[in-house]
Amino acid sequence: MLTAVHRPERKILETRLTDCGAVLRGEYGCLRLQAYERGILRVTFTRGESFPEASPFLIGRAPAPLTSAGEDAAFVSVSTGALRARVSKATGVLETFDRQGEPVFAEGGLRILEAFDARIADRSRPTAAERVETADGVKLRVREAEKMDYKRLYRARLPLAFRDGEALYGLGQPESGPANLRGRTLYQCQTNKSIALPFLVSTGGYGLLIDCGCPFIFSDGGAPEGAYLYFSAVEALDYYIIPGSCEDAVRGCHYLSGNPSLPPAWLFGYIQSQERYETAEELLSVVRQYRERGIGLDCVVLDWCSWKDGHWGQKSFDDERFPDPPAMTEALHAMDARLMVSIWPNMNPCTENHAEFKKRGLLLPGGELYDPLNPDARALYWEQARRGLFDMGVDAWWCDSSEPWTSEWEREEAPVMSEIYQETARIAAEAIGADKGNAYAFYHAMTMWEGQKRTGSEKRVVNLTRSAWLGQQRFGTVMWSGDISAKWETLKKQIAIGLDFSASGMPYWTQDIGGFFVKRGKPWYWDGDFDAGWDDPRISGAVCALV
Repeated sequence: MLTAVHRPERKILETRLTDCGAVLRGEYGCLRLQAYERGILRVTFTRGESFPEASPFLIGRAPAPLTSAGEDAAFVSVSTGALRARVSKATGVLETFDRQGEPVFAEGGLRILEAFDARIADRSRPTAAERVETADGVKLRVREAEKMDYKRLYRARLPLAFRDGEALYGLGQPESGPANLRGRTLYQCQTNKSIALPFLVSTGGYGLLIDCGCPFIFSDGGAPEGAYLYFSAVEALDYYIIPGSCEDAVRGCHYLSGNPSLPPAWLFGYIQSQERYETAEELLSVVRQYRERGIGLDCVVLDWCSWKDGHWGQKSFDDERFPDPPAMTEALHAMDARLMVSIWPNMNPCTENHAEFKKRGLLLPGGELYDPLNPDARALYWEQARRGLFDMGVDAWWCDSSEPWTSEWEREEAPVMSEIYQETARIAAEAIGADKGNAYAFYHAMTMWEGQKRTGSEKRVVNLTRSAWLGQQRFGTVMWSGDISAKWETLKKQIAIGLDFSASGMPYWTQDIGGFFVKRGKPWYWDGDFDAGWDDPRISGAVCALV
């Protein structure tokens, strides 16, 4: 016989006011409000036994005193100075106002936290994997792995209430525009051509920063569901409302997650790259031609396959094609040029780098990706990069494929984004944990930052990388928009996605100026419009017009 189980009520049953905030308890869960400098309000909702600490993505700011707090029969109210927040005692729903009493940010309904017991791949057990050909080279894909218990997590839903005419920007780098996020649905997982970030700014006078590490969905699709944020795996729903203009909101994001590191001046000059240079002499000859012709050049990029043939991911030069790396970098420096080298998080099993990681048990399931969440793995990865590249005079890093689960590249036809979201979230959850599924690039960037800083070198860390997460701006990273196709329409889209990215707290961003996939072919991402390459009259004509 079916029996109806009591549904927890949402009304507030107990309130405790403190100098820095308030704690409100009810049957369904516990809500905490905390004030921070700059008038920021932190909102944390849990159904667990305690509130979580701030994640590694933030820098651990301490709460600040409230300017006022109180309650009446209907509401609990707190003020940070710039924001006044009130929570309905009947529903627990929060809304905020500015000093003039005008609405700022408001929740659009009841928060939802649904518990589940997350599992992760058991690294002590064998996995079923296969090699697949992708645009990022041949990769090992885990198809089946034995799983073990990980932790209790929650699927979370935060309803949102936007005002008429309110525009939203940010949440990273979508694959296409328009820049205004209103009316859109975004599946926020890391792919080759999109970067998910949990921060947005509003023309309504606030920024919204969500402290999480998981894939999530933003939707402003209207009725019947309304606007919401959905998070695939969190310990609690934890977000910050940052009052002020868009610029104020970005400053507040940096206050919470760390200021961007200052890059060297040369990074703002011209950086030359092509699919790859095969030899040291070819690379040096390109720089010589720039100097002979009086054309500005600050850095040349050595893309993939600097290693021996078949040794994908080995962090050292092929000694036949690059016989004397110190002499090569010294010659570049003598011409006032720097060298950036492409490195990858995966290592072919035939490489020495892989053997070191395997011996110490520092690889993720499947056996080719290193585990940047492990400090020992970060230290070993940097040690390999140091002795094979940095000590040879390399100036900067191109950390390619820093979102290593790009399953969209395995498809012949362009995939549906919701499907890629589900697949990517599943793979990442099994590898590094469901609550960290979007954050591989953050820890990978930390590897390079920590390692180079420990050397005491005066070189500033420069890391051109394809993915990002909250707080990564403090690790010397520059992001780019992935392996885009050579189309005028693609170039047009870069404007909108660049605006969203810059509104997401990440100041340094670029793109493949001429596209990456020049020609049209199979599979779907070979979508360029210039089968004749440089000889296409539409390219040469455009260049002549610019000159």
